[in-house]
Amino acid sequence: VITSVNYNEEVDRTEYLKFPYGSISMKGKWEKGIFDGNSSQQYFSDADGVLVSAALNSIKRYEFNPDGTKTGMDFLQGYYIWDTDYLIENSEGLQREVLETDSANNILIYRLFKDNGSVNMIMLTAERNGIFMLLTVGSLGDWNEAQAIDFLKDMWMSYKL
Repeated sequence: VITSVNYNEEVDRTEYLKFPYGSISMKGKWEKGIFDGNSSQQYFSDADGVLVSAALNSIKRYEFNPDGTKTGMDFLQGYYIWDTDYLIENSEGLQREVLETDSANNILIYRLFKDNGSVNMIMLTAERNGIFMLLTVGSLGDWNEAQAIDFLKDMWMSYKL
């Protein structure tokens, strides 16, 4: 796997490439942060304190789908249950909520949150041609939920294989 992060000042976008899985780009200038090897998420932050991440992987990478037979919304529903069940079991008070589903484009958007406000993460999951995308806004900064969702959808629309 080869990765790169490049900011293009002319179009004001930051591109994240993870070969051979593809690339996405984000509006604005984002600084590369840590890479989580367990989830294969690359984290980014901006000057306003917003934290986002992106993971691009084969759908066969996940233990609930080792043979790759789950695709599309079946895969996304499986991932949602598998991932959020684990997170909820290991974080007291964490809750989940599906915000949007789009079966025509294989997109599921949800949030993980705590009532006390200490956690409020928006996640867009998508599957295209056997590639799974997990795009998150982990710290909203001054953004509201609608802005976070629009940002994630823009990232998804920028995907190139």
